[in-house]
Amino acid sequence: MASVTTIVGSILTPWPCDMTKAQTARPPAPREDDRVSDNLLDLYLEDQLTRIRLMIQRYMRRNADRLQGFGKSYTDAHVGRAELQRGLMLAAPRSAQTWLDELGMPPLANIETTLKHQDDAVQRQLAHDDAGAIPLEMIRARFGLAPIAFDLLLAAMAPRFSEEIARLYAVAWADFSIKQPYAGFLAELVCPGKRVLNDAIAELGPQGTLRRCALIECHQQERWLPRTPLQYMAVSVPQRIIDFALGQDLHSSPTELGITLHLGARPLGELAFAADQPQRLSRTMRKTSARVTLLGEPGSGRLTLMRALADARGRAVLEVKPTLAPEASINAPWWLAQVLREARLHRAHILLRLDGQPWSPDADQMNAVHQLLGDFPGTVAFTAARRQEIPAAWLTGTTELTFGPLPMKTQRDMWLKTLTQAGHDKDETLWELMARRYQLTPGAIVRAARQATEQARVERSPVTIETLESAVRVRIVHRLDDLARTVVPHNTLADVVLPEDRRQQLEEILSYARHADQVYNQWGFAHNGALGLSVLFSGPPGTGKTMTSSVLARELGRVLYQIDLSRVVDKYIGETEKNLGRIFDEAQKAQAVLLFDEADSLFAGRTSVKSSNDRYANLEVNFLLQRLEEYSGISILTTNAPHSLDEAFQRRIRFKIDFPKPDAPLRQALWERHIPDHARDDKPIDWEALAEAFELSGGHIRNAALRAAFKAAEE
Repeated sequence: MASVTTIVGSILTPWPCDMTKAQTARPPAPREDDRVSDNLLDLYLEDQLTRIRLMIQRYMRRNADRLQGFGKSYTDAHVGRAELQRGLMLAAPRSAQTWLDELGMPPLANIETTLKHQDDAVQRQLAHDDAGAIPLEMIRARFGLAPIAFDLLLAAMAPRFSEEIARLYAVAWADFSIKQPYAGFLAELVCPGKRVLNDAIAELGPQGTLRRCALIECHQQERWLPRTPLQYMAVSVPQRIIDFALGQDLHSSPTELGITLHLGARPLGELAFAADQPQRLSRTMRKTSARVTLLGEPGSGRLTLMRALADARGRAVLEVKPTLAPEASINAPWWLAQVLREARLHRAHILLRLDGQPWSPDADQMNAVHQLLGDFPGTVAFTAARRQEIPAAWLTGTTELTFGPLPMKTQRDMWLKTLTQAGHDKDETLWELMARRYQLTPGAIVRAARQATEQARVERSPVTIETLESAVRVRIVHRLDDLARTVVPHNTLADVVLPEDRRQQLEEILSYARHADQVYNQWGFAHNGALGLSVLFSGPPGTGKTMTSSVLARELGRVLYQIDLSRVVDKYIGETEKNLGRIFDEAQKAQAVLLFDEADSLFAGRTSVKSSNDRYANLEVNFLLQRLEEYSGISILTTNAPHSLDEAFQRRIRFKIDFPKPDAPLRQALWERHIPDHARDDKPIDWEALAEAFELSGGHIRNAALRAAFKAAEE
């Protein structure tokens, strides 16, 4: 075992390159374009550790009275005479200093001069062209470390760089049980004088830059109970910082933090967004400590656009999902500090995902979280489907961008580009139909096109509208099945038997749905009112209202969902509105046609308020009117009693079609359609007499024809 004299003597000799072996095996440093050379990094670390050795000499000269004269060793086993005299402010003997003289340690004044010269040597290195890519200097710049904070971090790292320095710390502190340096020791070690000692101690405290930025950790000690004073806390440096300082690859982000580092991006010119979005987000991201709220559905391109803009300026994006990090809900400030540290290390902007599962720390932690976010110098983007998912405190001073549905022309171009890149560009009707039928996010279009082309490759067949629609519906995530049932259409528009003026109205509805994007978005009529399509079918039972609804959905290539009112209407106050809100939210995702059968039970006229029940019933109608106007899809309502519907609601209906009981000519057409040609025998049927004899609705005629068929089969 080496003697104390041998260990102490080592600080008086030039620093041996004890990191050479480790550095030889180190992978290339993934830094700025002008990467630091291994040689420059080695020289820089050597000079910095030489500074630490000189600081140890200075510390020992200042505390030479810890030497025990009879053993000539430093120890905390007992207090020696010289140390006792100093503690009692009595004249201390020179014996301890003499022993250091015998070791060849220069006087304190000479050490201070040599340390200053060493500082100058480091500064000369930093004048080198690629010195800005030295990892430790990058940490200094990216975390805005003051000189005293940087020296404290370096001193805390030094034992991890050199085992010899770790042993020297134990000698200087006079305690060989130490495995990590104490805060008080580090502060006294790096301080040039007593006047800045308190500043150094404070820098190691909870509000100091090093702790707030998670560059160091301070640990409680068992020997100090119940709570360790700051100066006696052990100080360690996280392995991520050590690795970074040595130029090692940090591209694999810690999975326990729920983060993903995105490097590189598709060029902005290849992306499709609303005209002003790239410019607005770019202007915001150029500001210091920019805060932005990106509202939209998952897949709407929020991360994609941010990555493209960041990459154009040589920056990365750190995507953060609090729900994937257990510590985010347990110790939010500690977790966020680790996340922000990673962002600074990589010069990355932050995209904090709050979609669907909002993350909001409790009141005790919110102030600390808010302060940490406020101190981050880069861009922080909050993503959510709507503003209510983001804590109100974080919305102050943010720039808000909404990523809504893309215009039909833009969606058509995306389908064309994606299918063309996959080699399926021959059928123009494919992307025309897909753009017209579905209102998808850019991400959904790309993923659906890839799935359909992969399926076509495996099956060795062309991409068809069926494979594309199948891929799309898989990606439209919704929960409408909880509150509605799917209506499978079995009829076509040719099967609808209505007076000619009603058929023309149906054609007008289909035309409206097919060209809404062109009129509202391309021609600029969007400011004229609600963009959705609401239709009211009224008439007696059995006149074809539900069947016609399914036909319209089929013609438009959409799924028809019939709302189950028994699951929607709830006796508890406020629950009906929640269920209705879910319906419209999920229908927007599903791109579905909504069918409200017996709409008068939901959209009945508002009454004068005579009781609390009346007030809440009116609130439900108001809520329905609001959501119906906001819904950009197609909603069809049927009723047998149109006059009972709320007047304000009826004014908001874009198309109203009355389904009358069929007259004789229409009944004849219905009889002929409901009895197929191959089900008839050789005897002619007097369709006209049949229609004249029985005044039935279309539903009754269908049932009668089916019953007659079974009776004929029995005979």
